[in-house]
Amino acid sequence: MLDDLESELSLALRARTENEALLRNFSYLINDFYDEEPSSGIDPEYEQFLADVWVGIVLTLMVLCCVCCMCSCLLYHKFQQWKRSVEERRREDLEAANAESESLPSYTIVSGLPSYEEALEQLKKVKELSSVSSSSSKDQAAASATGPKVEDSARSLAPSQQLQTISVIELFQLYKNVGQQEGGKL
Repeated sequence: MLDDLESELSLALRARTENEALLRNFSYLINDFYDEEPSSGIDPEYEQFLADVWVGIVLTLMVLCCVCCMCSCLLYHKFQQWKRSVEERRREDLEAANAESESLPSYTIVSGLPSYEEALEQLKKVKELSSVSSSSSKDQAAASATGPKVEDSARSLAPSQQLQTISVIELFQLYKNVGQQEGGKL
């Protein structure tokens, strides 16, 4: 155990002496650096020239940065002008499209469908015809039982009424009535 202690102490003393030597060398270097002027073999005029070159490089870079900044601002301004003009053209196109859509013909002309009022009138006519045809079919049944002659409903209409448009339901009713009359004649 005593041997181990002696070896540790000797190592500590050696490390301390090495640290002191390094400290002395370091302090010598620091004192040497601050006490003496640089003894490099560079000409003072050349050092001034290098300093001027570096200042010129830095100033040139600053000028280039300013020029680039101004160019980017100009490009941004031009982009904003272009963007506004595109938005104005789109607005004008939309307004023109709205004006065109307002001047388009109504759906009744294009599709051939009746308007709401015309559809209501046709519905009323169909209801009237269905009530008339049901009463006329009863009359026809009674007339066929008694034997008198019944005129064809399509032939008895006036020419102005024959040219009117009829609905699909009216067409079927006329067809049914004509078929019943022809069946009664056979």
